Order: sequence, then structure tokens, then C-alpha cells
Amino acid sequence: MQLVLDSHRWVPLPAVGFPASALGEETLDDVSPPSNLMEHPPLAVFINGVSAAMNELRPCAPSSLKNVLAEELAKGLRSVSDSLVRFNTTRVLKGNETALFHKLCRAFIEVVFPHCGWWFGRCYPGGSSLILDLKEICDGLRRAVLAPSREAPKAV
Repeated sequence: MQLVLDSHRWVPLPAVGFPASALGEETLDDVSPPSNLMEHPPLAVFINGVSAAMNELRPCAPSSLKNVLAEELAKGLRSVSDSLVRFNTTRVLKGNETALFHKLCRAFIEVVFPHCGWWFGRCYPGGSSLILDLKEICDGLRRAVLAPSREAPKAV
């Protein structure tokens, strides 16, 4: 993920012309990643990998691997979150790049993380809670990136 972030050009992408649907509005047969992730290529790369793995797993998911695979998915999510925090502390973004980066971080917390939990629940009944209960995965990202952006600007 770090390599993808390092090579990413922070430019606004046009809004995608698909209807926006919340996670709860998806049908049981709709397993496509949320279309609004196309605005954030680094996240789209990650979620495409998760989706491909879950598509392979879903038809014959061995129940004996449920907890092991949940841990691996959690490691992947934690790795992305840590990469975003590290990127935030080691890179200087210019102009509107900071706002675009913060939007990407919010998309990870609000879209990618829940979608991965939903996907895991599609493979393993009750499995979504194994992922979604790990909200601390996003805590460092919330503190490092999103909390400072909510502070009022300081008078000069």
C-alpha cells in the first residue's frame, strides 16, 4: 500500500456516474465493490484484491479457517490504516492534496472497512462481526488524520 500511496497523484477525479448505494441497500446478489472507491485508486486496488479473494473463497469457504482468515483480513486492514498514518506523517502534501488525502482516509474508515466486514460475512455467516468489531483498526487513522482536520483554524 505504501508504494501505491507514494506513486499516487493527488488530483480530484470526476464523480462516477453510478447511483450511490449505501452498504445496507445492496442486494444479496450484489457483490461489487462500492463505485465511489473509483475516486480513490489506492483504496480501489486494495478492495479489488479483497473482493477477488472473497469471490474465490465464497463458494466453498472452509469453516475451520474462519478465524484464521478473519485475522488475515484484519492484518490487511490494519496494514492499510498504518500505511495511511505513516504517509500522513512522512509526506508534505500541497494545496488541495491534503483535502483529497483526508477524503481518502474517510473513505477507508466509512466505506472500505465496513465493506470488508460485509464481504467476510458473505463468506462466513456471522463473520462480519469478526471484522467490524475490530474498530480499533481505524483509531490511529482517526486520531492522526481526521481529528486534526476538525480543529478550528488558528488566528495568525
